[in-house]
Amino acid sequence: RGAGDAGAGGGRSEAVQPARGRSAAVGAETLIRTSHAYLKFARTRPALYQLMLRKHTPTPGLVAATGELQEYSHKLYDWMASPEIIAEATFALFAMMHGIAALERDGLLEGDMKRDPAFAISALLGGLGQLAAKKKGAIKA
Repeated sequence: RGAGDAGAGGGRSEAVQPARGRSAAVGAETLIRTSHAYLKFARTRPALYQLMLRKHTPTPGLVAATGELQEYSHKLYDWMASPEIIAEATFALFAMMHGIAALERDGLLEGDMKRDPAFAISALLGGLGQLAAKKKGAIKA
């Protein structure tokens, strides 16, 4: 896909559809697939991956792509009610996946250090689920 393919729905995944009431387990499966795709992209397109991590002047295409990524994040975390938790979850997942990609790129996750991101994602979701439950309880109180 080219850089312009993300606009106008071209970059949307059919695997992630909004589903209110979806469980954290289904969310974890989707996040694990998404993380594998993120890491594969970082491995197979290292120059483009590095380019996307730089600050850019907002253009209509970049703004549209950013909006689609935000929409995708909301779909991934739609089992959490709080927009604040969704924003934090999106940041935490990005930071974690970027860290794993950087460690892989630098050759620090080879041999015995090679890990599947599934455990890290499950741990992240467990913590986020607790935060979401606390936030939901605080709203009801």
